[in-house]
Amino acid sequence: MGDITVVVTAATDGTVRVYEYREFVAELVEVIEVGSRNALDVALAALATGDDSHALVLATGNTDSCVHLYTRLAAAGSKFKKTLRLTGHEDWVTSLSFLSYGRSGPA
Repeated sequence: MGDITVVVTAATDGTVRVYEYREFVAELVEVIEVGSRNALDVALAALATGDDSHALVLATGNTDSCVHLYTRLAAAGSKFKKTLRLTGHEDWVTSLSFLSYGRSGPA
């Protein structure tokens, strides 16, 4: 199997959609229901797991003033699992970003 590109979208229909793109074909592989706390932004990062594979971390910025984190294995067919909710904002979360860094500094 070749490389897989994962694309994540958010919409005001209360869903976050996950697509996998490989060999010139895009496929909708998962719909995450966020309900009335619409996701306004998404960010996706890959983390090395130490055994030559990766895990994906998905963050959503929502109208409930929280950031919701989901994780899954990077392997095709894996599904996201909600793992954490970050609180503290006083209004909608409209922008997200990830930065990867190691011992030598930012990547």
